[in-house]
Amino acid sequence: MCPARLGGGSARSCQHGTPQGVVGLAHDESVGLDEPGREDGRVPAASPWQGHVQSVSGRGIDGTRGLAPVHEVALSRPGGSELRFERVRDIDAADVRAHLIGVPAFQDFGRCPICGTASDLTREHVPQGDLGGGVMTMTCRTCNNRLGSRVEGELRDWFDDAIGSVRFSGGDVPGRRRVGRVLLRTTVEGEFGLIIDPGKSDAELRAMLASGQLEMHYRTPIATVWRLAALKHAYLGACLSLGEIPDSPLAGRVRADLIAARDWERSRPFPESRIAGGLRVARSYRAAQGPRVALAALVDDEAVMQDGGLSFAGTLFVSWPLEAELFWSFPGH
Repeated sequence: MCPARLGGGSARSCQHGTPQGVVGLAHDESVGLDEPGREDGRVPAASPWQGHVQSVSGRGIDGTRGLAPVHEVALSRPGGSELRFERVRDIDAADVRAHLIGVPAFQDFGRCPICGTASDLTREHVPQGDLGGGVMTMTCRTCNNRLGSRVEGELRDWFDDAIGSVRFSGGDVPGRRRVGRVLLRTTVEGEFGLIIDPGKSDAELRAMLASGQLEMHYRTPIATVWRLAALKHAYLGACLSLGEIPDSPLAGRVRADLIAARDWERSRPFPESRIAGGLRVARSYRAAQGPRVALAALVDDEAVMQDGGLSFAGTLFVSWPLEAELFWSFPGH
């Protein structure tokens, strides 16, 4: 374990105690971890501290649906004190309740709801499996695999509080070395911790950590990408709720945005979607509960409706992506 101050948008430097796969970082309010594509600089090393993992919870540990791979970690420190790392909470977030209006069933529309092709249909998870979803409809192989692989990983990283493209440098090890997926966690006292998968990291990582000076470069999940994944789930959830593939102007624009992301060429800027950018996307910090897809209304403490949309496994809420009048047309609504 090793603590270090977070500098305003620069790389992490830390001294190392014993390799545990968890790096402790002291909180600095100047750090903006929500900027997509942000790269780091350098900060001075801090005094090292050590600890031993006592317990871990998360879908990567016990298979719990809807949780991050590592949801919480409890550590024992020298002297017997305990330190617990948990999910990072947005200080601007507000607690809301989702009132379920209707629960659609699996439906095969006979053609892909996204591009309309009737050939090579495959089973589609709504939402994606690592957010607690299951097979709810059929999409063509191209929309399922290519579109899913391009946007759903970013949504998973946002949901899990993960940072990507992480590279470390330090000590006598030349160059920057890639590491496995890194999760950002915090303590109630405001210390940040980086949870690293050592099994998928460069073999020189331990030498870098032991050097006493470590520099980290990374990027945060890209909102224009993960919001398109949220739009994909919301659109498919809307089709299931309506019992048909809607033929409306807004539905056509949604399909066009999803197909543009599917067919994106890496030599060009990733296509943005104004529809996806305007969605309310909310996540929970609890395990999956309730139906995989449900038409839902967000309500405040006085049961006044704040927004309508789709609840996915009780872990993700995305506002209704189509015309408002279609929201109220759910059978038996």
